Amino acid sequence: MITPAVAPWPFFGRAVEFETVMSAVRSGIGSKRGAVVIADAGVGKTHLLRRVGKRIAADRTRVITIACSRSTSRSPLSIAPHLLSSPADVTRSTVFRRCVDELGDSSPETPPPLVIIDDAHLLDPASAALVLRLTMADVITVLVGVRRGAVPPDSITALWKDEHVIRVDLAPFSPLEVADLVSQVLDGPIDTHSTRRLVDVTGGNALYLRHLVEQARHTGALHRDHDVWIWDGRVEVDPALNDLIDQQLGSLRADEHEALVLIALGEPLTLRVCTTLLGIDIPARLEAAGLVRVGLDGDGFTSRDRPTANEATIQLAQPMYREAIRARAGPLQRRQLLTRLADAHGADDVHQQSRVASWRLDAGAEMSGSDLVTASLAASDVYDFELAERLAQEAAVRSAPASPVALATALIGLRRFSEAAELLAQTESEVLRSRDEGMQRRHLMGQYLALYQGLGDDVSTAQLLERFAPHFGDLARALGSNLLIDRGQLAQAQNATRPVLDAERPDSLALMISLENTAEAAAHQGNMTRAQGMLDRLRALAEGGEPLLERAPATASYQTAMCKLLDGHVGTVIEEFGASYVDMLRDGDPVMRGLAGIIFGASLIRHGHVSSARQRVLDAVAAMSEAYVGDALPWALAILSQAQALAGEGSAARASLAESRRLRLNKKTARLTRDFVLAEAFVAMVDGRRADAVDLCLEGAARSDEFVLYRAELLHSALRFGAEPIALRQQLDVIAASVESPLVWRQAEHAAALASDDADALLRLASQWADDGALLEAAEAGGQAAAAFERHDRRVEALLAEESSRGWWDRCEGIDERFRATPSLSVKLSSRETEVISLAATGLHNSEIAERLVLSVRTVESHLYSAFSKIGISRRADLPVIGLVGRHVGAPNEGHRSGRVP
Repeated sequence: MITPAVAPWPFFGRAVEFETVMSAVRSGIGSKRGAVVIADAGVGKTHLLRRVGKRIAADRTRVITIACSRSTSRSPLSIAPHLLSSPADVTRSTVFRRCVDELGDSSPETPPPLVIIDDAHLLDPASAALVLRLTMADVITVLVGVRRGAVPPDSITALWKDEHVIRVDLAPFSPLEVADLVSQVLDGPIDTHSTRRLVDVTGGNALYLRHLVEQARHTGALHRDHDVWIWDGRVEVDPALNDLIDQQLGSLRADEHEALVLIALGEPLTLRVCTTLLGIDIPARLEAAGLVRVGLDGDGFTSRDRPTANEATIQLAQPMYREAIRARAGPLQRRQLLTRLADAHGADDVHQQSRVASWRLDAGAEMSGSDLVTASLAASDVYDFELAERLAQEAAVRSAPASPVALATALIGLRRFSEAAELLAQTESEVLRSRDEGMQRRHLMGQYLALYQGLGDDVSTAQLLERFAPHFGDLARALGSNLLIDRGQLAQAQNATRPVLDAERPDSLALMISLENTAEAAAHQGNMTRAQGMLDRLRALAEGGEPLLERAPATASYQTAMCKLLDGHVGTVIEEFGASYVDMLRDGDPVMRGLAGIIFGASLIRHGHVSSARQRVLDAVAAMSEAYVGDALPWALAILSQAQALAGEGSAARASLAESRRLRLNKKTARLTRDFVLAEAFVAMVDGRRADAVDLCLEGAARSDEFVLYRAELLHSALRFGAEPIALRQQLDVIAASVESPLVWRQAEHAAALASDDADALLRLASQWADDGALLEAAEAGGQAAAAFERHDRRVEALLAEESSRGWWDRCEGIDERFRATPSLSVKLSSRETEVISLAATGLHNSEIAERLVLSVRTVESHLYSAFSKIGISRRADLPVIGLVGRHVGAPNEGHRSGRVP
């Protein structure tokens, strides 16, 4: 294979360090002139030194660059040839005076030369002492690079310890910096899950990151899908990086080398297994050399194969080295080490069944078909579907009866749904005749996932459930309820699950699915009490610890977040997801990761943070591309289209919407109607087709039927896009009377306030939306309030409402101007006049306003006089009484059901 040359990457993420070093070497910082830069290998130390040198040379200052190596550490005064024109006869007693004579001719117009010494920890002691003396005598300005963990000569350490120069520590790139850098190099966003995996593998090391990204892009491991870059996790080390690894490992003893290969083959290993195989001395030496690290609580394992809590684990300190180290083992040594690993874990280690099976196969050991089936299913449980397929195929070679189910499970994970459905159909009769209920359940779930979630064939799925109903009635009813929700038959879906929910001893898997679907159906109908009751039961069910129920807590959390969004509590969802989103992305299940991105992204759209929303939804697109079950990917693309349209990216929004339509399996999936309609409406808005946007929302609302909260949202969206409020008010009233959601009451009040031109109600509703974090609705309603106040000749309130609206718009980010509706008022105040009059309207005295805004009292009086003359009032008493800006506390509004909105 021809490896592409790795081109230098842009200088990135070191702006603060660069400016600090530049100040230190140009003019000094306090009494310190010069700098020592300390960093791990590959973090970017050399790149920073070179960039500083290039900038200083551009100032016509002499720059001397010295790169140290192992040979310089063994050569006395190795630095002299770089500093002197004729170093042949130089001695320790004469070198300092010779350097002063050649380098010391400086003046304010001609500053001392800059001497850059990279890897100064490899400098010989005499040269280090000379550098220190020349720095102290102001003959040179020194910029030194030292590798973290290395022991430099004492004179180099004295440079910063004795405060002759500053010390600058370079840290590896943070996850955010990695995402920004890689997106810049790839000219497009990378999903957050891939970013976290890149950080985990490279540690944020710029050198490793550059080699990994370039090699992964060359091999296709890093690829672009639906406008987002996705890394599949394969680590392939190019020859250049392999050479660097060889240099670091070249000094290992034979027993250390073999131990390192064993750890690389088996990592992550529990420390207990590692010491059983190797003792404690060799791993301790490898740890001291920085080649392995010890973690706690199952560090390195997935959630499903994690060993006992608080058990220490050992793995390579640098995951990038794994493949290179594994390749160092010959075929016979590799077999021997894999056999030792498998024997050390034993047949009863349920957490490691799939890994032990793969080790034994690679070692050439014999395995039974039944053991391979068990291992294959275990691999599927931890989402290692490629290994699962391999193990299942080996089981099939041995004619294991359950191998078709194991193989189909792996194929579904690999998104080869047609193959899985065909294989399961061929073996259905045989499975139903068997007495293995566990395998029968897996067979039913496999066919359901392949036929319905993978291929969108609801007719064949319904027939499948009818065939299995005599054997697994509860599970068939639970799965059937999902079909009913997709058809929009929410009441029937809840009726279907009732026997399972009421049973004394129901099947656990059937109960979990029934609780999930009942909670979803109830929430969409606006029955939040019932929905929360189901979710509470779902959490309690998971406490039993059954492996089949492992997803229940995450599902309950995500459905709770959806309920909160349906109730309008946008800020609460953002706060909760913002605190735990990175942990959510570590979930091995791409569907769970995708749901996290969709929920977080949808809440950020409502919050008006469109740029952040777009990244979160791109995360969902990447995850759902990996899973691609049902219409999950089209759903994510529809929400991405919404974010793109709000950002004014019309072409991108149209492309995402078109792709979501193309990929959609079931064109009538009722649970997705709202987001597809909103995507179409936002695209119409960004194209300037406001009337079409209104019609799309009204038509979508008419199709939503039992999804009453979605119907209300689409009606309210039509209102926001410019529909006549009078007709919508009555429809929203009817929905509000039938549901528990406070958001629908607020939507109904909004229609009523617009219909009656009630400015006070509009401003109060705007403040309530702002309190809930829905800044888009807040800003729109605030602007509507300002226009209404203007129509009623209440100029001060109009100005203050406009200021509130503008403040909410300013708190949004990335919203295109076409969506920022602002009223045109007859009176215009400056921003400072608006600030002053807003505070005066709260009851503050001029001196208090002056203190708050850091102005003089006279300036405050001047602004008030100017504002009063523009508004047409002559005294302070004519100002309306308000509370905080955006919260009108004048006479209470007796309008439409104000008491029903929390």
